[in-house]
Amino acid sequence: MRSLLGCLTFCAALGAASLAAQAPVTAGATVGSAKLSDSRTEQALTGVVRYQVTPWLGLSAMPAEVHVSDVISGRTVSSSGLGDVPLTADAFHAFSADASRSVSGPSAQSTLAAPHATSLRAEAGYDISRRWAADVSLDADVGRSDSTQALSRVLSAGASHVLTGSLALVLDGSVGLSAASPKWTLALGVGTAFTGISPVSPASSLRRLKSAFGGGVSRGSGAGKVGCR
Repeated sequence: MRSLLGCLTFCAALGAASLAAQAPVTAGATVGSAKLSDSRTEQALTGVVRYQVTPWLGLSAMPAEVHVSDVISGRTVSSSGLGDVPLTADAFHAFSADASRSVSGPSAQSTLAAPHATSLRAEAGYDISRRWAADVSLDADVGRSDSTQALSRVLSAGASHVLTGSLALVLDGSVGLSAASPKWTLALGVGTAFTGISPVSPASSLRRLKSAFGGGVSRGSGAGKVGCR
């Protein structure tokens, strides 16, 4: 836990530095809870550090401290520790838009998920004011499931409030729409990494939840579930 707190302190320092010097580094911290299945719950404290190498290339790291509880044969078994540290690289092209009051149309993303299935994501957001924004997201596996990995469907919603500059407070939650999805998730975050127009940065509720729980927000069982080392 001390190592993670030190990392989060470092994230906060980077965030402050980026605010002061407009450096291409953003950071944030998220605390959240999730009920992944009837027998499994998880709490996570996650840090996010993102470095914008060029206008089209970004690098991210997300260290997390995780506490997991499982009910096994009627007994509750808990474990805590550092989770995986995802390191990601992404490329994108941004389009300018009116930031004062706008509606973003649904978008879709297709990735490989369960065998014989494709994951589709639709997102819509609305800028309520200069400081407030809200969005909803639907992530669904389509295709044929098998015995190793069932199809997942998740509905999420979130709101963000800009405190100052690019520093924002975000609140996100989701509910599972299928047996393979987490029952529910809830997360609160603060930082400079949760705003922007990158389609691959954590600037929507579903993406922020996936960052907070290491990607396991879309799946309550199988290979996608999260846990401690």
